[in-house]
Amino acid sequence: MWLAGWRDSGMSISAAAISALVAGALFGAAMALYYAYGRRKYCPSSLYDLTASR
Repeated sequence: MWLAGWRDSGMSISAAAISALVAGALFGAAMALYYAYGRRKYCPSSLYDLTASR
């Protein structure tokens, strides 16, 4: 939705692309930190440990 209205705000296409890339990188980093925190907090089994027990 935001990308559809970027032209109305007077933003150039390169500024819109850069801001979308920065927002995506920040979101990706935040999600990686969230999952790393959950992995440390709950200490789930390794996937290799689960497949070796079969």
